[in-house]
Amino acid sequence: MSSFALAGMLAAIAIFGMTYYTMDVFFGQSASYRNRLKIRLKGLEAKHSISIEKKAIYSDIKAFNEILEKQAPVRKLSRSLRQAGIKMSPASFILVSLLIPAVLYGILSIQEIPVIFVFLFPAISLFAVPVVFLRFMRTRYLDQFGLQFPKALQTIRGCLTAGLGLSTAFERVVQDAPYPVNLEFSYLMQQTSMGMSMVDAIGEMKKSIGTLDIQTFAVALTVQQESGGNLVELVRNLEDTINARVTIRKELKVLTAQARMSALILAMLPFMITMVIQLLNPTYLSALYTTEDGQMILGVTIFLWLFGMLALRMITNIRIAT
Repeated sequence: MSSFALAGMLAAIAIFGMTYYTMDVFFGQSASYRNRLKIRLKGLEAKHSISIEKKAIYSDIKAFNEILEKQAPVRKLSRSLRQAGIKMSPASFILVSLLIPAVLYGILSIQEIPVIFVFLFPAISLFAVPVVFLRFMRTRYLDQFGLQFPKALQTIRGCLTAGLGLSTAFERVVQDAPYPVNLEFSYLMQQTSMGMSMVDAIGEMKKSIGTLDIQTFAVALTVQQESGGNLVELVRNLEDTINARVTIRKELKVLTAQARMSALILAMLPFMITMVIQLLNPTYLSALYTTEDGQMILGVTIFLWLFGMLALRMITNIRIAT
């Protein structure tokens, strides 16, 4: 049965590769070049309008890209990939997320291991790669942004105090602020240069980052742009408020360091003990793998372990929303 499973997996990969190549030939970049050449040879350039609209590219395959660009989750995935520092298109990331469980299933199916692990590990990898890993990288990006954002406010306040405009202050942030603040403000300035209003660009930045500090910043600037007021004083108050939040978060991280380390040790302890027992006495835990009752107990244990890790994360992951 394992050989059939491996053959099926290889056949699925081969069919996928042939389908990808066929779509690329008929709908991809090469097809686009052929169509463009035909248009030029026939002298039909005047009948075709040239679009200068800036569009995101989610896949190298034109037909697939047209499908993906209509999906809101794909746009969110593209933004998350950029913020996570993963230089892949959404289509490539989805493909890798599906291929990893398939390859892992093919490898495990030809090994002498319990059936529960043949399906359990690919299922975990299907969830861990696109969700856990991407969320971890994006959370680290947002935490770094939150630590550097007060420096950007200080730069903006200095420019406004000197009599410069808000756009000039944002350009100064792009030049002087550390990563990743300069990256997000550079995207903001690119949107304004393409004709988007400052209020809409700030709203897109709020949607992209989504933290409480950015929401406060976006709402305050939007109200000021529409209603007027002392912009310098507004930015100064925002700087003081956000600096206070950053200080509280740092203190909270120090106070919960011991609890987070304890949670990490408790998470790794079952696997470490199992590994040591397996090395000292390989047959001691064999009943858990070879018998149906043992596999059932092992499955319940893994479920309880996941539930415990979720509870520990909820206890140690304290968010300040003041």
